[in-house]
Amino acid sequence: MRSFAGIAVFMIFIAMQLRGQISTFNQGLEGWTITGDAQNGGGLPDFRPIGGNPDGHLTATDDNQGGTWYWVAPPNFLGNKCSAYGANLSFDLKQDQTDSQSNNVDIYLSGGGINLTYNTAANPGLDWTRYSVELKEGKWRLNTLNGAICTQQDMKKVLANVTRLWIRGEYASGPTDMGGIDNVVLPVFIEFDLDANDNSGALQKDYRSNKLCYTGGVSAIADSDLVVSSMLPIDSILIENSTKDNLGKFIWVALDTSQIQIMVSGEALLLKNKGSARDSDFSKLIQKISFVLFESLLGNDVFIDYRVFAGACGPYSNIRTTIPVHNARYIGLNTDTVLCDYSSPVNLGNLAKINPTLAGSWTPSTNSKNDIYQPGIEHYNRFVYKIPALWGCKADSIFLKINLVKRADSILPNLKYLCKEQRLDLRPLRAYATYLWSTGETTSGIKVVDSGVYAVTVSDQNCAYADTVDLSLVTCTACQFYVPNIFTPNQDGKNDDFGVFGSCIPDSYSLQVFSRWGERVFSTGDFSQHWDGTFKGRKMDDGVFVYHWSATYEYYGEVYYVERQGDVALIAWEQN
Repeated sequence: MRSFAGIAVFMIFIAMQLRGQISTFNQGLEGWTITGDAQNGGGLPDFRPIGGNPDGHLTATDDNQGGTWYWVAPPNFLGNKCSAYGANLSFDLKQDQTDSQSNNVDIYLSGGGINLTYNTAANPGLDWTRYSVELKEGKWRLNTLNGAICTQQDMKKVLANVTRLWIRGEYASGPTDMGGIDNVVLPVFIEFDLDANDNSGALQKDYRSNKLCYTGGVSAIADSDLVVSSMLPIDSILIENSTKDNLGKFIWVALDTSQIQIMVSGEALLLKNKGSARDSDFSKLIQKISFVLFESLLGNDVFIDYRVFAGACGPYSNIRTTIPVHNARYIGLNTDTVLCDYSSPVNLGNLAKINPTLAGSWTPSTNSKNDIYQPGIEHYNRFVYKIPALWGCKADSIFLKINLVKRADSILPNLKYLCKEQRLDLRPLRAYATYLWSTGETTSGIKVVDSGVYAVTVSDQNCAYADTVDLSLVTCTACQFYVPNIFTPNQDGKNDDFGVFGSCIPDSYSLQVFSRWGERVFSTGDFSQHWDGTFKGRKMDDGVFVYHWSATYEYYGEVYYVERQGDVALIAWEQN
């Protein structure tokens, strides 16, 4: 066994896997990339926060260069996946076109010097298609789709150390197409999480303690919510200091060793199952173990490797916990800022007012990969800035939140007409901080009485947007016409003449009156002119006359035509 050494930073490597490596893509790319002729030769897909199965998913667009592109699994899907043998690798796929389909390897799975291929029964459709592929000999083939059938030995050798997992994303051989992926699950059966709720600030399954962020001290090696869970019996857990300087040691108090034997060699511990130890027994024991650092030696690190042995699959080891020993450096305060969707690209460090000499890094990366935020293009609006470990000590981290103000689809209501009979109160669809109208007014609304183009510039959180409406002056009340059937031109002030009466003045008008012999006795194109019952200066006798009239009028910008005819009785010139 190698001996422990304690100094500036205390790091713990823990060898475990999730009960299932899962990518739901609800928060981003989750480490997935692409290979082949897609995304204009770039290696990163596009993150889509909605439209998945459900919620977030990834898409990539074919460059149509003649190759076939694949989804590339991140490191957490690689390594020792021995316990996944016989389980199902599952994922959801879709494509945006199903014409001109091509046949190719659907899944590449490599490890231990062996390349396995798999051909699914059918290509994905336009909607999400669920795939479940058994990780077992039989349908997998070596190297190509026509290669030899994979044996049990081949599959187990690959799963013992997976080095590649590719899933086909391109299925159409014709014009440019787009593929999507969601819900990738590679089941394994051991879960070891040093900090289940991630409140220590470490990533993924890691744990970070600030108990030793000074010279000397004692620190726990796992958080209080440590999770140890295995569907395979845990044989033993090896905890070993991999550094060379013997400046620290493990300590513990009141351990229950009835089910687990603790074997010590230098600064290494072997927790060995006596035969019936449960997962919870290992968890409780580890939570009672601490590490004490006697003195600090600047520039060196303390690494502790955790290796878990379960069944015949061998050790798991890929999680790291850092316990700082030196005083942290200070970056500054968290920043909450506002940008307009039309703003120029800006450096994240400038937004957060960070000293560039700190040489930290932002997570997640911006689209440009150089910390330049491009409004309206970026997938994310929340970022974390971290300073790299100095002597293993976590210096500091801050959060940057960018509130992106986006232009509304419409600022002013979608109006085309202004009623002649009314005065319009024109105002934006929602409230803004300031207003400037083309009329010069700065109120939230203006009174409009004439047709024309009206523009407004509004501002909100220092972002200004403009919109216009083009209003046409129209009649908004339909014309109603009335024609009497009798009149008495006796100059008594009641029904003394005959004509068409209306609620509006028509744009054009014609009225003609005929005697019963067909002689036209009156004609006018003036809507205000009525027949007084005379013809050529002579009073007409009582009787029935025929009239014909027509008119055109405007209603909501449209021209309407009305035409009518009928009878009217002329009665008694003189009063009785």
